[in-house]
Amino acid sequence: MNKLLIKDTLRTVKHHFSRYISILLIVALGTAFFVGIKATSPDMLSNAEGYFSDCNLADIRIQSSIGLTQTDVDA
Repeated sequence: MNKLLIKDTLRTVKHHFSRYISILLIVALGTAFFVGIKATSPDMLSNAEGYFSDCNLADIRIQSSIGLTQTDVDA
């Protein structure tokens, strides 16, 4: 059974070689994209944090329709 499965798989790949290569390239491209995003994510976060600190940008924004008291600001 195992030899027949391997033989049938190889025959299918040989018969539809261009389709097999296309699927292989699509998977490789998706994997490369995923790895690239995972590798650059920490660098992008640290660069953004440094930029926010250098420009003194606000961390949060609070709005109130009735105004804010000092206790609200402290909280």
